[in-house]
Amino acid sequence: MSSKSKKKKKEVSVTRKAKEQALYDAVVPQELIERAKRELVKERCITPFMVAQRYSIKLSSAKKLLRILWSMNIIEPYNYNRRVPIFVPKSSK
Repeated sequence: MSSKSKKKKKEVSVTRKAKEQALYDAVVPQELIERAKRELVKERCITPFMVAQRYSIKLSSAKKLLRILWSMNIIEPYNYNRRVPIFVPKSSK
């Protein structure tokens, strides 16, 4: 009888974690994108760590924000690699 109750507790915790994980997906608000458009163009180089520190967001959200700005042709990669991509504003380089 105790083994059945343990199984139920494990199943409940798994489904809760799946729901919580859906809430933690990296979503970048439109206001942050607009603010980054205005401010990041003035920088010499842009890294995900710099963006995460400036806007108080997670590193994964900063990476996603930089990919969004790259797709909008606002910034371009200077040295793009998997670990630490470095971007520059489109007008310079």
